[in-house]
Amino acid sequence: MKRVIIFGVGYYGRAIFRKLQRNPDKYTIVCFIDNDTNKDGGEFATIPIFSPKKLKNIDFDEVLLAGRSIQSQVEQLENKLQISKPKIRVLKKSEVEISDIDSLNKEKSTLKMIEIVLEIFTSNKIDYWFDYSSLLALYRKGKLSDYSDVDISLTSYNAANILWKELSSLNIPGIEISKGYDKGSSSHKIIKIVMSSIVNIEKEEPALIDIAVKSRENDSYVNDINGLPSYTPVKYLSGFTIKSYHNFELRTPLHVIEYLEFVYGKDWKIPAEYWHEDSYGNLIK
Repeated sequence: MKRVIIFGVGYYGRAIFRKLQRNPDKYTIVCFIDNDTNKDGGEFATIPIFSPKKLKNIDFDEVLLAGRSIQSQVEQLENKLQISKPKIRVLKKSEVEISDIDSLNKEKSTLKMIEIVLEIFTSNKIDYWFDYSSLLALYRKGKLSDYSDVDISLTSYNAANILWKELSSLNIPGIEISKGYDKGSSSHKIIKIVMSSIVNIEKEEPALIDIAVKSRENDSYVNDINGLPSYTPVKYLSGFTIKSYHNFELRTPLHVIEYLEFVYGKDWKIPAEYWHEDSYGNLIK
C-alpha cells in the first residue's frame, strides 16, 4: 500500500482526498501539508495537517498535488524541501473531478444562490459581471458548478455594502455567507462576499459564489488573485453583454471573447489539465 501525502487542504486537496477514499486498499494518506501556518497541527477528516517544512521527518512514497498552485508547489518541494522528482506526482484536473451526483447537487445549490444575488442586483440597480472561470463555463458551454467557485465582479464598494446588508437580512436555509475586508483600509471596506452551501465537506464540495470588488486604478480595475494583483482594462467593464444560462440572463464583460483571450490566452476554449496561476494573462508581478 502506497503511503501518500496531499499538498493543500483547499478545493483540489480535498478532491484528491475523495479520489483516494474510493481506493482505500491502494493508498494510505499519511497527512496533508499546507502553507497556511494556521492549519499546521490541525486535521481534516481525522488526518493531520502539517507545515511542508516537516516533510523531512515523515516517511512517505509520494506527495500528490493538483490545481492552480502546482507550479509554485513543485518548485517548493524540489528546491526548498529537496524532495526528489519521482516522489512528486501532479494530478490532472480531469483526475480529480467531482462525481456526477455531487456535481448535480452543487449545480442545484449554485443556481439557488445565483437567483438570490440577481434579485438583489436588479432591485438595487447594481452593476455586476460574471468573471474568470465562470466565463469559461458559460462560453465553453459547461456548468458553472464544474469549477471551484462562481466568480462575480463588482466595481463599487457601496454595491458590496448594499449586497452584504441585503444578504444578511435573509435567512437562507443551507446557505452561509461571509465577508472580507481590504487589509490596507482603515475604513473597513468590504472587498469580498462569499456565499457557500452547507455540506459535509469530507464527502462533497460546497457550491461557492465569490463576489469581489475591483478597485479603479487609472485605466484599469484591480483585484487580488491568490495574493497577486490582477488588472482588467476599464473598457471591458464599461458595459456588459448578456449570456443566457438556464432561466437566467447573466451579465458578462463587454467584448467578452477578447477579454477571455486577454485573461487566458487565445487557447482559452481548451480546458487546461495542468492549470496554474502563471496561466493568467492579467496578473501583475
